[in-house]
Order: sequence, then structure tokens, then C-alpha cells
Amino acid sequence: MTQHAVLELEGLTKSIRKTTIVHPLHLQVHAGEVFGFIGPNGAGKTTTIRMILGLVKATGGNVYIAGENVQTNFLTAISRVGGIIENPEMYDYLTGEQNLKHYARLAGSVSENSIWDAAERTGISHALKQKLKTYSLGMKQRLGLAQALLHQPKLLILDEPTNGLDPAGIRELRHYLRQLAEQEQMAVFISSHQLSDMEQMCDRIGIIHQGRLVDVQSVQSFVQGDRQKQAVTIVTDQPLEASTALKPFTQEQTAVMDASSVRVSLSPDDVPQCIATLVEHGIRIYEVSAHHHSLEDQFLKVTNGGA
Repeated sequence: MTQHAVLELEGLTKSIRKTTIVHPLHLQVHAGEVFGFIGPNGAGKTTTIRMILGLVKATGGNVYIAGENVQTNFLTAISRVGGIIENPEMYDYLTGEQNLKHYARLAGSVSENSIWDAAERTGISHALKQKLKTYSLGMKQRLGLAQALLHQPKLLILDEPTNGLDPAGIRELRHYLRQLAEQEQMAVFISSHQLSDMEQMCDRIGIIHQGRLVDVQSVQSFVQGDRQKQAVTIVTDQPLEASTALKPFTQEQTAVMDASSVRVSLSPDDVPQCIATLVEHGIRIYEVSAHHHSLEDQFLKVTNGGA
């Protein structure tokens, strides 16, 4: 187990009969970071999460949680995890408060104050006296998150946590998970298809494709990619003159033009000089914008369109 890694996978593998579903995974998630685990449907995300939590037996490899091996010291290791896999499973005929008290008893040593604190922090305290059957899906997600945090785990694992949440709820969740990571040094491991949310929420992402971990990078590095060149669009009413003036910067490549703009591939360091050159030539500039890839763009590129 590597020091400071709250979660570590060492060659974690899953096979059924002669078919390998998850090829050996090597991965670390550290205290204070939000880690995104993404991949197409059937790539092995949920199977991996279930192996981490001991819900599915791994064929090979090891899982360590806060230094404890899940395979050999299950109860101690799993006591340091809180999680929601797919949808939170609770009792519809009980109130939200009764559900949380039930899980608090299962966890042991959870105080009444901890129950209400978790409910307030996840925005569900106002509904704790209501029966769960009256809850919307978004409210159930919030209650499930409160339940996962009752025992103050070192690792929080969430599978599709934004299901059922409206835009305001998603934004609040993003803020709250970042707060957990940064202020409480919790390791947060999230699997989701909502790539725009993952881009804003996560520090690093890992992409699993056809059972293989194909890439692990910081979100910023992954999205920016090769920054030696970037597409820059310049809005002007003199596109022909602008294209001619920019030729020294384009390595003899013709800038792409339409009736009101030119688009050219430039290194970031060349952008200020290009603008200065256009101004020197008396060319009127109305807007300059650089085009960056989104996490979704890069994900589709890496996974061959998500196939």
C-alpha cells in the first residue's frame, strides 16, 4: 500500500469462465482529491466498484482502503468507506430520519448529532420527518449521500450521484463534494456518464474501455491535450486581409475563412503577436477566441466514439 493513497488497486482483475471482464487495474486515489471513473456502458465501471466494496469477488489482485486489504481484512477496510452504488436502497415505509437512524445503528458509534449534521449538509434535513415513499428521486439521492457520510468515512464512492437532481442540486452536490475533499481530506471516487459535471468536479479522471484502464490524467491535462497548437478564431470584417497578414504565423498553411472571420492554428505564445500584427495592418478585430476540447470531446476520441 503506497503512503497517502486512501484507495489503491493492485492488478485488480475479474473474469467469468474464460472471459476477462476487467483486465489488471493499477490505480491510486489520494486523500483530498475527487477522482472521476468514466467509460462507455459495459466497460467494467460498476464491476470494478463492486470489487472495491467486496460485493463481487475479484479473480486476482488486491484492493487497499486506508491501508487495509479488502480481501484479507474486510470488516476493517469496509468500515472506512461510504458509498452509493446505482440507486440508494432504503425503506419506503420509514421516514428519512428513521432510515438514517437504522443505518447509524448498523454502522455503530454514530451520534444523533452526526445524523442531523449529515442531513443538513446534504440539504435533506427539512424532509427527515416525511416517509421515504413521498421523496422524489433527487431527495432519495440526497438521503443516500447523508447515509454514506454518517460514519465519517475516509473514502466516499458514488455511482451516478447526480441522478434525479435538478441543475441547482447538481451544482450544490459539486460544491459539497469539493468541500469534503478539500476541507476534510476525504478521497472521493465518482463514476458518472455526466461528463460536463465530471469536468467541473474532478481533479483527475481515469478512463476504462473494454475492461482496460486506458488513461489516468488530471482533468486539466486531459482536456488541454497537446497545447503546442490551438485553433483561434478572429472575428473581423476584413477576413482576406487578415489571412494574408497572418501567413507568417501559420507555417505557410492558409487560414480558414468565412465572410466574417478567420480561423488559424497558433501556439499560445503567438496569439498576442498575431493580434498586434493585425492592428499594425489596420485590420479591425471584433473578437478573438481560442477553442478548447471538452472532457466529452477527449473521452469520445480516446474510446473511439464511446463504442
